[in-house]
Amino acid sequence: MAKKNVRVDVPIGNIDRSVKLGGTISARHIALGANSPLTGQIDMAVFDALIIDITNARKPAVLDSRQKEAWNEQALTVIGIAAGQNLQSKSTVYWHINQVQKFMAFKFKGNEEQASLWGFDVVVSESAGRRYVSYNVPNSSPEGLLDLGTSIINKHTTDGATSILTAPMFDMADFAAKVNAARNLRDEALTKDQNSQANNELARNLCGYGEGQTSETPGTLYYMLTQVRDLLLVAYDGNEEQLSTFGFNVVVSTSTSTGGGSTPIPPSQTSISGRVTDMGSIPMGGAEVTVFNLFSGTDSVNPITFTNSNGNYNFSFDEIPAASNVVIQVKLEGYQNSSLNLYVEPGQAYADQDLSLTPNP
Repeated sequence: MAKKNVRVDVPIGNIDRSVKLGGTISARHIALGANSPLTGQIDMAVFDALIIDITNARKPAVLDSRQKEAWNEQALTVIGIAAGQNLQSKSTVYWHINQVQKFMAFKFKGNEEQASLWGFDVVVSESAGRRYVSYNVPNSSPEGLLDLGTSIINKHTTDGATSILTAPMFDMADFAAKVNAARNLRDEALTKDQNSQANNELARNLCGYGEGQTSETPGTLYYMLTQVRDLLLVAYDGNEEQLSTFGFNVVVSTSTSTGGGSTPIPPSQTSISGRVTDMGSIPMGGAEVTVFNLFSGTDSVNPITFTNSNGNYNFSFDEIPAASNVVIQVKLEGYQNSSLNLYVEPGQAYADQDLSLTPNP
């Protein structure tokens, strides 16, 4: 016997898609006028006001997040560790530090520990009668380089006229200016990040996707979207495809029940799981996650799932005959696609395959 299966998706955990769905519902309700199934059943004034409040919180959150990224990138450029830069990128914080480090290796030859007074992490060791010296410069850490640069400048300032870092070999004014500029940019970026997270949290709570909230939390968009969906399922019973005109993603399928028999025990499963967030570590619910180049049986398949309200996704596969090099891709409207490569083997679990999304420029 064939059975009709209907799934109507609510973009759980995804603020932007939820607001877009709400806008489509409101527009369709207005277009239908008195014939709308929502008339007299859903308080559309409250519904519309809620969407406005969420939008007013979400827009500055996105703008602040983008400004944070821009200022952080500017700071990396001033420091000298942005993409395409190296130690030949002159007049950066990293370049100044390298100049000082090379000078101190010359100045304190045989007594390199003296460089630690300027903030350098100097490691001296001996092996087979030979002396080895390394200056551990945090060349991949923006904060580490800024802290080291600050230590050098403070020591130079304290020493005053007796400082060994004299002109014209060293332009300490430029060095200090670059450290201060990069520090200010990173401080401004941090403030923007904090503002973005605060507004995102407000938007999430208004949506009903905050900690401890569910579809049963009154006064939230999630609660009202669920009410609308359930009401429309009654109004369009047997013709559920009509819910798509209100913006819902409707999936209708049929299945055949054979009855009897026992459920076979699945073979050893291969699983892939992880979490999707934005650049501010906000969970992104409703994101589409696809695994490409996966082989099941003799066929290549591209299984798809969606993240839940906490940004988590999970795949389980019963029949992977051989190891595969797969690509996990996540996409979400309003964001750039993100992906990662993974080598999977039959019967293994691959957790913590996390991805982050960057808003479209």
